[in-house]
Amino acid sequence: MKYLKDYIERKRSCLTGCEDFVSIAKVEDFPVFFGVTDKPEEEDLYAVMEWFLEKETGLIQLNKLIPLDVLYQEQHAYGFGETWENHYLKFSNFLCQTKPLEVLEIGAGQGRIAQICTSQEGVNNWTIIEPNPTFEETEKIKVITGFFDRQFNFNSDFDTYTFSHVLEHAYDPKDFLTCIHEKMRICDNLIFSYPNLKAWLTKKFTNSLNFEHTIFLTVEHLEELLKNIGFVIIRREDYLDHSHFFHVQKGVVPEVPIKYSNYSDENKQLLMDFVQFHIDEVNVLNNKLKDFTAKSVYLFGAHIFSQYLKVFGLNTSSIVSVLDNSSQKVGKRLYGTNLFVQHPEVLRERENPIVILRAGPYNEEIKAQILSTINNQTTFI
Repeated sequence: MKYLKDYIERKRSCLTGCEDFVSIAKVEDFPVFFGVTDKPEEEDLYAVMEWFLEKETGLIQLNKLIPLDVLYQEQHAYGFGETWENHYLKFSNFLCQTKPLEVLEIGAGQGRIAQICTSQEGVNNWTIIEPNPTFEETEKIKVITGFFDRQFNFNSDFDTYTFSHVLEHAYDPKDFLTCIHEKMRICDNLIFSYPNLKAWLTKKFTNSLNFEHTIFLTVEHLEELLKNIGFVIIRREDYLDHSHFFHVQKGVVPEVPIKYSNYSDENKQLLMDFVQFHIDEVNVLNNKLKDFTAKSVYLFGAHIFSQYLKVFGLNTSSIVSVLDNSSQKVGKRLYGTNLFVQHPEVLRERENPIVILRAGPYNEEIKAQILSTINNQTTFI
């Protein structure tokens, strides 16, 4: 097993800048990339995932970070399924209510939001900055390959800035938002979607905290952060237990910053419960797998969901493959495992297949897809 040698050190709180932390949880031997690969298994890199609690606010964060070129070595955020498509549609509607003309989108995944919004009247130009673009430019959509930071300069006069499920990936969310604020004009709009991390962690979803989501920044702390940077919160709308939609405008930085609330006890307990849940869950799964040695067993999700189970000790010796709806992943190996990816269609020819499903907020959608369109004899554990 190869271990990452060089980390990015985070020495201060992402909210207050203080250095008063206590280590509360550590997970050994976690793969550093959450996607699939064509490379041999012996080239996979691993690192220690250690979570720290800031005493003053209860903010939880990783203080050893993976270099961005390692963490995002390839595009892996494809956002398939009904839940994501409805998210794109509802967020695009939320955004277009502000009647944007010149838009800068930071990180665009597959470019679905840009596609929806530019198909409507009103938007003149849409510029995307994205490190791993997987979509083509159009007459209205311009693509810049790269990361958004203080070195990023542009000539256009944007009236609207937007991103979706990007802020939780920023290693310094305060600096990220401040950088946007500094580039904006008074009353320009920032419209973004942010995951409901508190709901996800409460429900023990494995995509809530990891090497990509390195800060447990709840919506309460996020609103306080926005106000301290100088944003005026115009509107917030929640999409299921999945996301928060924010519409904020550039205002002035307050002379006296808001004091951040303290959620130490609550946040620490959430993380402790999360870790213990996965220890117990893997023990239950391993015991169940002993009864299915003669049947076809599959693991759903070529992503962080499955990697978490593997790291916590899931016995994968009887698992045929990882199932995933993304055609871009089929035939490749899930990083950090020896399992290759197949499309769920392979279940059609299997008699009473078993599927391990721990896909967080997408569980019910995936179950319905497989049972109604592929194989209604599938058992989920």
